[in-house]
Amino acid sequence: MHQSPVGLVLLALLASCGGGPQKASEFPSAGSGPQPQTEPAPAPLGQNPEYLAAEPVPSPWTQAFLQPATLLADRIRIEGPHGLLDHLVVRSDDEFFLRTAKTKPEGLLQVTRPRPSADVELVGGQLDRWQLSAFEEITVLINPALQSVRVIAEGDAFWRTPDGTEKRGARLAFDEPVQLP
Repeated sequence: MHQSPVGLVLLALLASCGGGPQKASEFPSAGSGPQPQTEPAPAPLGQNPEYLAAEPVPSPWTQAFLQPATLLADRIRIEGPHGLLDHLVVRSDDEFFLRTAKTKPEGLLQVTRPRPSADVELVGGQLDRWQLSAFEEITVLINPALQSVRVIAEGDAFWRTPDGTEKRGARLAFDEPVQLP
């Protein structure tokens, strides 16, 4: 097959168009060996094998709520750092409960109350192995600055463990420091 000099020039021009402008230092010099390959662009975060293989780092937490207990009060407030969401659940069926969530300067605040029209008397929740029940509301505050988990029960509060240990009062407060895992 016959190649004309014009064809070779066109071929060279087409090949150079894909790379964009180059600095003089990026052109291979005569007699230099093979040029190093450039590294491919990193994969998006969700597809990066290093990201996918990384072990999740557990949030700081306390062992205080691992022993079973029941807490009953008119109002229960739970405050803690980000790890709180890994250990707490509050009933939130929209048919029976009104739930509001909003950000405040101190963190994310969520309030769950029984709907006036629902035939439900208690808002229920669970913090590790503690069973929580409130007649009026359960309030949760996720505050990244906190170094402890606080549970505050107000209004004829009652706390009991399976072995019979009890606490009663108009206000019961539990403040447990978190530890790094």
